[in-house]
Amino acid sequence: MVAVTVPGRLPAFPEARLTDIPLDMFETRDDVVVQVALPGDDPEHAQVELDGNRFSIKAERLWPEREGVTWLHVESPYGTFHRTVTVGPSIQADRIEAACKNGLLISRLPKAEQAKPKPIPVCMDTRELEAKAE
Repeated sequence: MVAVTVPGRLPAFPEARLTDIPLDMFETRDDVVVQVALPGDDPEHAQVELDGNRFSIKAERLWPEREGVTWLHVESPYGTFHRTVTVGPSIQADRIEAACKNGLLISRLPKAEQAKPKPIPVCMDTRELEAKAE
């Protein structure tokens, strides 16, 4: 990231790159879970969206306007942050949930029933399978 000069301020990093939101994604039997470190502390500045099989998170961290303050050094990123990941086609979009706590945005994307693993019983007698194959 390149420092830019903001008029009246020391060099700052006002705009983040796509990779600046650390993202973790894992799946359980029932869900795909996406976790991101949310920039800033206001979840109202975050948006979560599923478009087909692309899950997007957009957040904004606003520059703190403080009267009577002269910034001496700024390394914290400000601006709009965006991440998109592919999650697979079998997500129940109407059941997605997202919550933010302590700067961590956690989104739970429930899998459709047909995408969940199904146990297949194994029997000792192969005669039925052989008969169906004929």
